[in-house]
Amino acid sequence: MNHFTLLKKKHQKDIYSKLDVLSENISLIKVSCYDYIGYNIYDGDVLIIDKNAPLYDGAKVFVKIQDKECIKIYRIIGDFAYLQTSFSCILPVEIGDLKYEIMGVITNVVRCFSKSMIN
Repeated sequence: MNHFTLLKKKHQKDIYSKLDVLSENISLIKVSCYDYIGYNIYDGDVLIIDKNAPLYDGAKVFVKIQDKECIKIYRIIGDFAYLQTSFSCILPVEIGDLKYEIMGVITNVVRCFSKSMIN
């Protein structure tokens, strides 16, 4: 099941008009699951993803790993980059070992209290 959907154009325009960003660098993705509560991201939230934002240690990133979209924490440990879950009991995975594509840094999360805001 796909837990993420690109926001409809009419809703993208509403959010872009309230943000001081260039829309060609930004994706708005709706979350449709409770799998990311550890990241403080909930069902119905909208992720603002900047594909040109610089990566930094601790950044929440939207990433495609072996054709599955997910959210991870980007970590730099020594000279190596890792992807980590929100659960500290699970060790980070070295990026070099994965077939992955970092789609961008999650710069903000829009908490949607009303389903009509995003349907």
